[in-house]
Amino acid sequence: MSTLGNQNQEVESSIYSVNKGLILSLIFLSFASFSIGFLFNFSFEDKIIGFIEKNVKYNRKCPTSYRKLSLDYIFPKIKMFDVNLNSRCIGTSKNLKIKRLESSLGFPSISPLGLGLNTTVQDKFSKIDISSAHSPSVNHFNIESKDLDAKSLAPLLKNFDLSGNFTLNSNIAMTRKNLSDLKLKIESTNFEIPAQNVSGFDVPKLKLGSLLVKAKMKGKKKLIIEEVIVGQELSPIRASISGTIDMDKYNFSRSKLSLLATVKFSSAFIESFPILNLLLDPTKQDPQGFYKIRLKGTVSNPGKPQILNP
Repeated sequence: MSTLGNQNQEVESSIYSVNKGLILSLIFLSFASFSIGFLFNFSFEDKIIGFIEKNVKYNRKCPTSYRKLSLDYIFPKIKMFDVNLNSRCIGTSKNLKIKRLESSLGFPSISPLGLGLNTTVQDKFSKIDISSAHSPSVNHFNIESKDLDAKSLAPLLKNFDLSGNFTLNSNIAMTRKNLSDLKLKIESTNFEIPAQNVSGFDVPKLKLGSLLVKAKMKGKKKLIIEEVIVGQELSPIRASISGTIDMDKYNFSRSKLSLLATVKFSSAFIESFPILNLLLDPTKQDPQGFYKIRLKGTVSNPGKPQILNP
């Protein structure tokens, strides 16, 4: 009997010990959950929102407004809706409007060693995906879009209109806010230039069809235009362009360019631009009807085209 009583006491003591430990664990978890929830939903969230408002919403140099801001914690993410980027930030005459902007933590980057971010920028026409890596010395960006509508580029093009859908792939490196490396590729199969007036000239609608742009950096200031191919067999203009741009980091429009273009104009295009008859010398066409044209000047003022011998 004594042995049986001792066994019962041990079982009761064991059960009591387990229940006591479980209760203490539940109390601890409840307190920890409450503390973390309080920290994330009040102090931490307030600090994040305050930081964003200070550096974005109330930035005097580049004021940016938005309708709504929200934070996700399970997979850390910041969401902004109806973002309005002031034209002063991008040097245009119109504000840049973004319907939705999301940025979330990605896997840590090994090269460069630092923080990884995944960002999506979306307006009512296009969606752009940006994966980036950030370290104290350099920032890397991989920018992609499978369907970039020309309407999304309108605020950046000032007084020049484009039409069509593009695929974009770009790799950019920036050191201390300066561009240090770039690889760019843009393609389109329905590229058009709408009818418009450019510097006093009435440009008719040009259905060019295909477009390919490939460029990369060499050093810190030179942009190599590897190839720009515009148009196809029946396009009003067919062109192949290559060359260099010595970039002015303070004002890109003052950057010096040196381009060599091989261009062919359709007879219908020349008829709509009689002034071309004054500029073009038929004796300098090659057997396929192409002209070789050199441009030397600045981005804002390329200068008078120089037609070379075939």
